[in-house]
Amino acid sequence: MRFADGALAPLEQWAVARALRGESSTDAEYHLKRTDTGQSWVGSFSFAPIRGEAGEIAGSVVVGRDITAMKAMQVELERSHMELRRLLDAQDRVQERERLRIACDLHDDLQQTLSALNFDLVTARGRITSGRADPLPLIESARRLTLDAIASTRRIVDDLRPKLLDDLGLVPALRDLATRTQRVLGIPCTFEAHTDGDDSAGCTAEAATCLYRVAQEALNNAAKHAQATAVRIDLERIEGEGIRLAIRDDGRGIRAADRQKPESFGLLGMVERVRAVGGILSIEGAPGGGTRVELFVPFGGSPAARQPGHAAG
Repeated sequence: MRFADGALAPLEQWAVARALRGESSTDAEYHLKRTDTGQSWVGSFSFAPIRGEAGEIAGSVVVGRDITAMKAMQVELERSHMELRRLLDAQDRVQERERLRIACDLHDDLQQTLSALNFDLVTARGRITSGRADPLPLIESARRLTLDAIASTRRIVDDLRPKLLDDLGLVPALRDLATRTQRVLGIPCTFEAHTDGDDSAGCTAEAATCLYRVAQEALNNAAKHAQATAVRIDLERIEGEGIRLAIRDDGRGIRAADRQKPESFGLLGMVERVRAVGGILSIEGAPGGGTRVELFVPFGGSPAARQPGHAAG
């Protein structure tokens, strides 16, 4: 028998011995081991002495109950609370990072483009009113700057919410994401959709957003952290069940330590997104063997009925 802190409890500290000395207690915790099976368990003991008519101790009463399952639940609850605090902290950091990124995009790209556009227009107006020089080159420059501003605005908006996802559906949005990844990051990215008919039928807007954002984060990780030279995206609609998405790269492979890093906000975000739509996420990797991110999102947000990797590919 051991105390809750793991220290061995001498015989004089056992519940019966303490009660016979006149002590009383409720919910005293001891860790015990069965002599027949060797199974460990946690017991909560309440004890008190039994006194005779003259007040002498004539015996003891001891009541014990097995609280092993309850203690395990408490440990799991504490772990969940710690994970929740970590997720909330990560969410705040991610939001702040996104605000900073958007602010930089607006300042470094869009604001500077609009400032240059304004300068060209003011100069062109001066030339037109004075008649001293041809304003057409400045007007043409202003037109190009306007197109650049439109492109910058479209890119910033797409980063916040991909319009293709709303207008055309999941498959075109993922195909466009693969194309842009290859063009911008220089990594060959292959996309295959193993679907028949309407790929979005039965898939909620939240589920489609989850699939897209997880793919986006996985591609970013493949480029920035895994040093991958090729990525493949596979999307499969499983009739009557849900949608399976797999992203595989040939990079250095994610390690167990990478998942526990406090700054692994991207991984935490993926886990939280998939959990919110009742899905299942699997991230596997081996040194030098690349990383495979696979998730299954059920139709209608119901509990997932199929584990990643069980679907035919």
